[in-house]
Amino acid sequence: MSDMDKLRKAMYGDMTDEEIRQMHKEFAEAEAYEENLRDRFAAAAITGILAGKWGQMPQYKPEEAFANLAYIIADAMLIAREKQHGNN
Repeated sequence: MSDMDKLRKAMYGDMTDEEIRQMHKEFAEAEAYEENLRDRFAAAAITGILAGKWGQMPQYKPEEAFANLAYIIADAMLIAREKQHGNN
C-alpha cells in the first residue's frame, strides 16, 4: 500500500470516492449557508439599528459604525444560535 493510500485510508476509512465527494460538497454547502446566515443576521441588525434612534459613534463615519456593529451583532447571534441548537 502506497503512502497516499495509507493517508487516504486514515482520513476516509472505507468511504468510496463518490462518498468522499458528497461529504466535501455537503461541507462546502454548510459553510456557504453559515456565511449567508451571518450576512442575513447583519442585514437584520442594520435594519434594526437604522430603525432605532442610534447616535453616531464620533470616531467613525455612520456607515462604518453601523456596518461594524451589524457584524458584531450577527456574530453574537450565530454564537447564541450554536449554543441553543448545538453544532449540528
